[in-house]
Amino acid sequence: MSFRRLGVLVAGLPPESATASAIGYDAPPEVQATGRERHWSLDQHLLASVLDGVNQLVWVTVAKDAKRRPKPPKPIVRPGSRVRVVRMPADKRKRLEAQIERPS
Repeated sequence: MSFRRLGVLVAGLPPESATASAIGYDAPPEVQATGRERHWSLDQHLLASVLDGVNQLVWVTVAKDAKRRPKPPKPIVRPGSRVRVVRMPADKRKRLEAQIERPS
């Protein structure tokens, strides 16, 4: 096998393959893995986003009717991503809490 043929084969690998992950081949910075972690493909990222959204909707539905509000769900950790905590402004949080408390 020639080096040219090998280069063509490596260039054709999907971004989530072990070889492409080891090389860091065409991975955007927000998806780059560190250490032994592997990259997720686009469909895996989209599925994790869908699951995060479903978990949030279930939490809102349960919190609306619960006597004590449960803790909000944690998002699915993606490989190579840092956990980022986003604080909601107090006024917006109070408005949302009032909407949850208000009977329909």
